[in-house]
Amino acid sequence: MKYIALAVVSFAAGAELGLSKDQASARRHALTKHPKTKDWYVATGPVQLKAGEEFLYDGDLPKGMAESLEALKKARATKAEADAAAKAEAIATAEKALSEAQAALASAANDEAKAVAQAVVDKATADLAALKA
Repeated sequence: MKYIALAVVSFAAGAELGLSKDQASARRHALTKHPKTKDWYVATGPVQLKAGEEFLYDGDLPKGMAESLEALKKARATKAEADAAAKAEAIATAEKALSEAQAALASAANDEAKAVAQAVVDKATADLAALKA
């Protein structure tokens, strides 16, 4: 299963890990290539992974690691939810700005004020359209 480290995690000698070539290269002193599986390695000594690193691990994880890891599917779902919430908030802010700009246009006293207000409405409309695209 693919995981992402939320904090520094350590594996003891004998752990079998799926790592990228860059990850393996940085830890080559503590790894040997797995004899049967491509891009998998066997730890010959302690191996640490930093927060944010993705890796593969089959089998039962040590209980102490549960809080330091997150299955990658869950991590991506959480990020997608946060991105959607941020986009919804940005759209609400842009809609409010457009509404305020339209109110300013409606209450503009002269042609010069109307031209300035129309420019603000046009920009707010474009910003909102870009967010919704």
